Amino acid sequence: MKRFLIVIPHRCPNERNFNNMPDTYYFPIGELKAYVIRYLERWAITREDASIAADVLVNADMRGVDSHGVIRLKSYY
Repeated sequence: MKRFLIVIPHRCPNERNFNNMPDTYYFPIGELKAYVIRYLERWAITREDASIAADVLVNADMRGVDSHGVIRLKSYY
């Protein structure tokens, strides 16, 4: 099973403070996409469109473009 890393950054005024380092979580890719789909469906997005968006967001993370991946989900809706 492929697992994918998601880093959840904390907003920290002092970047040298190691106690405020980002949290790191690992999710199976399929479960991560399913979560994004469920999240978007709660906002009345069709399953087809939610699936496309989930693919785009998760694939952005997988390519290393974290700024445009799943971390952006909350700011989109």
